[in-house]
Amino acid sequence: MSQRAFFSWSGGKDSMLALHRALAAGWRVEALLAMFDEDGQRSRSHAIPPHLMQAQADALGIPLVIGQAGWADYEAVFTRHLQRFAAQGLTHGLFGDIDLQPHRDWEEKVCAAAGLRAELPLWQGHRRALVDELLALGYRARVGVSMHASSTRVSAAASSMPALSRICPKASTPAARTASSTPSSSMARASRSRWRTNW
Repeated sequence: MSQRAFFSWSGGKDSMLALHRALAAGWRVEALLAMFDEDGQRSRSHAIPPHLMQAQADALGIPLVIGQAGWADYEAVFTRHLQRFAAQGLTHGLFGDIDLQPHRDWEEKVCAAAGLRAELPLWQGHRRALVDELLALGYRARVGVSMHASSTRVSAAASSMPALSRICPKASTPAARTASSTPSSSMARASRSRWRTNW
């Protein structure tokens, strides 16, 4: 029987490849956990707006769980969500980090605090080889730069492509195909000052 897990979802290319590997390996991913700022308008990882993150989750056919937090209470809010997952019977947390040891240490710490185990499908992979793998599978990342009054943020939102339908049947439905094609138009509407390119 496959093990039950949540995925710590950034909406970027590394998250997409890690999720692809996890699903292909038989993981039962029951939720995408995405952390947003206090007002829920931008994700903490890539400043992705919630409607785009929801379109990704819809395309994947996996429920999206949104946490809202400032940096001061980020860990506490994240851990509470993990505790809820554990209470529902999930046993693992999946993460898309590649080689940043402090990130892995933190992920293992918060998972352990909730009674879960952290798994990192991309860990210690060669970065160029991982990008080549993502592209060979048929995925593409749309890179958007948003100009905000307070900061300049870069986001890489992974678009689901045909490779997804082989491991996630719901992604082959018409609704999912529509959702997976929305990042470019959604990101264009999210900011007046923005450029996009395929990566």
